[in-house]
Amino acid sequence: MSRELFTAVIQGLCDIYKLDPAHVEAGGAVEMDGVKFCLFHDKESDSPYLMAYCDFGPVPKSLEAQVYKKLLESNLSTYSGQGETFCVAPDGHVVFVNNYPLELLTPTILAGCLTETFKLQKKWREGS
Repeated sequence: MSRELFTAVIQGLCDIYKLDPAHVEAGGAVEMDGVKFCLFHDKESDSPYLMAYCDFGPVPKSLEAQVYKKLLESNLSTYSGQGETFCVAPDGHVVFVNNYPLELLTPTILAGCLTETFKLQKKWREGS
């Protein structure tokens, strides 16, 4: 059941942003407003969540210790077992991960959530 909800939300999101639904549904990377992201659904477990991964970019070598400390502090204060968290990908890029319950999600709500994430990414990249 969750897979059908995921497919419907992705199709609607792709209609809004003029994206290729097959590419997005397969977890393919998409770039919008200069921000890269991927959307996933674990079809094996039929997870009730859509997972969104947003690339916040690389951390400057000279700031790694400070940035990683801030990210860990942020995770401690905001992570509740569900919802958003920061990770570091094998390529060294910071990735913002969030999950959304599919039963409450519409394409318009997901578009709004992605817009807020893009704003957060841009603010983070500017050092704010």
